[in-house]
Amino acid sequence: MNPIAFFIGPLAVHWYGIILAFALLVGICVSLWQARLFGATRRTVLYLILCCIPTGFLTARLYFVLTHWTVYKNNPLEWFSIWHGGLAIHGAFLGVVAAILVYTYSKRLSFWRYADILTPGIAITQAIGQWGNFINQEAFGYPTNDVWGIYIDFASRPFGFQQYDFFQPTFLYESGLAFLIFLIAIIRNVFNNKQRNFAEGSTFLLYIFIYSAGRFFIEDLRIDSEIIYGMRLAQAICLFLIATVLIICLKRQWLSCKLRVRGR
Repeated sequence: MNPIAFFIGPLAVHWYGIILAFALLVGICVSLWQARLFGATRRTVLYLILCCIPTGFLTARLYFVLTHWTVYKNNPLEWFSIWHGGLAIHGAFLGVVAAILVYTYSKRLSFWRYADILTPGIAITQAIGQWGNFINQEAFGYPTNDVWGIYIDFASRPFGFQQYDFFQPTFLYESGLAFLIFLIAIIRNVFNNKQRNFAEGSTFLLYIFIYSAGRFFIEDLRIDSEIIYGMRLAQAICLFLIATVLIICLKRQWLSCKLRVRGR
């Protein structure tokens, strides 16, 4: 498939950019709906989103360039060529969390509350945005004979795998995982808005846990993973995030028990 959708004069408009723009638009609409659900002002959530988007793009690209430094170190102009792909989810996550932290701290707002508000929008943006990998023929897995395998052009096949035609659509698995998280987050937030059964931040933490657990196994199928000290970098980050979520949950449980004991 031609990665260029159309031209505006000399400017090429890429399908990758169109998909990302559409994904962001859907994510923003979902987040503004969640703001209303939580009783937060739409202006505050919109300003927060406008902080998250550039920060997330910057850290997503920076992460990708640094983890593929041997490819980019001699070609600085390619550092900015995001229309060729190369936006790392873990890098984007780091930037978005940092933006939420800074914004909520500066405005004296609850980080966990606004993280919950943004979680469904983040998940659906991720689910749609992953399809940009299909257009650019990247982030796929090992060769496969499964009926759902995707055809990869010869020029996009990694060295040593040129003789294979069909590969695991790992980007599709990630997209499905993110969409599942989106549905869970929506249900939890709507239910919690009526019942108030979940602590602030629980939806956001669940998103991190489910995505990290799913990504850990999907990463085993990826053909382009970065290996550091004998381990796939993305899997190491997933384990770190899972451990972080468990520690936060255990600490919350401990504090809750402590408060109950004091209240007796």
